[in-house]
Amino acid sequence: MEELYIGHLATANYDFYIVAVSEDVMWEKLQHSWENHAKKTNAIYTWEDLKDSVWWNKQQINQTWKKG
Repeated sequence: MEELYIGHLATANYDFYIVAVSEDVMWEKLQHSWENHAKKTNAIYTWEDLKDSVWWNKQQINQTWKKG
């Protein structure tokens, strides 16, 4: 069964969401997005500071799930 990786990084001002084909791609793209954002906004936090705050889930395609 095919899977997707769903990730979410929430900061005080922004939310970053991703749906990726693999866990490696999910982490790579989130890090790249954060680092680009940090350069543009002069953010004080680095990816190392934030990566443990990422909520993520591996989801089977065409199946529902609920949180809560």
